[in-house]
Amino acid sequence: SWKHQAARGTRADLYVKGGRIYVGSLDHALYGLDRFSGRPDWVFETGGPIESSAQEAGGTVYVRALDPPDRFGIKGEPTLFAINSDTGSERWRLRRGERLLFHGDKFAYVLREGGVMVVVEDETGRVRAPSAELDGYPLAARFPWLLSNDQDDVLFVGTTDGFFFAMQETNPNPYK
Repeated sequence: SWKHQAARGTRADLYVKGGRIYVGSLDHALYGLDRFSGRPDWVFETGGPIESSAQEAGGTVYVRALDPPDRFGIKGEPTLFAINSDTGSERWRLRRGERLLFHGDKFAYVLREGGVMVVVEDETGRVRAPSAELDGYPLAARFPWLLSNDQDDVLFVGTTDGFFFAMQETNPNPYK
């Protein structure tokens, strides 16, 4: 039906939601392509290669890439970018962010490097304190299997001894 070629190829899986396909590229861009025509609705420049699949929840696309190099040319840090899914404009970025775990009423629950889940205001990118650790252990240490869920507000986790849990935000405004 159509084809689209990224300038430098891809290493990330494609992600489809609604009428759009999200393609992360090694040319430092996330493409929001029209699913039926293949034409770009928008292109978001990250400054570094994208090597993981995008996710979309609550009108925001989340993708991990390297931040642009600093003014001295030192390579940027791995960063989770939150991008408006309609316009392709940046909402916020979180350094050392790995991926979206799930999306609540007004918050994104994000896995950060080290296995710690942090709660982020989806509109502003402000990280709410304290970070969501369970009994002093990072979430990933307690639950090695974390399923990213961009469909609803439930976090699914599993333990090494075979238990699986579904966790949900019980208070939509827990950090007033």
